[in-house]
Amino acid sequence: MRVAILALLGRILLSVIFLTSAYSKIFGWEGNVAYVATRHITNPLVVSLMLGGAVVIELGGAICLLSGFQARLAAFFMALYLAAVNVIFHNFWALSGNSAGINRTHFEMNLAIIGGLLIVAAFGPGKFALGRSRTEIADARSR
Repeated sequence: MRVAILALLGRILLSVIFLTSAYSKIFGWEGNVAYVATRHITNPLVVSLMLGGAVVIELGGAICLLSGFQARLAAFFMALYLAAVNVIFHNFWALSGNSAGINRTHFEMNLAIIGGLLIVAAFGPGKFALGRSRTEIADARSR
């Protein structure tokens, strides 16, 4: 029971950053467009597709993590998404001074989040999850 509660708590905590990020993209669209432009991505269609895709992945993935429904698959794709975001937006190796240090910190924090997502992808959402398969239920009982 304790493991199941920890798995649920872990999924809740992982989802918070994605929920708040999706919220900020939806309600601060113009600011996010400006931020994307700082990485020399200025084509309006590309920016809109990137931000729209990010909202879908962040919001949809967070809902999957929270509910446990398709959490393994969602966590895997969220990890891939965050790895791409890390390389594009937190490329500290191409920066200098304080900006490099801040981006390195964000890069490393994202690595930790990717690690948590990969744990969910590997071991599943735990006992408290919607849509678990019979195999997952049997696995959870054996733990």
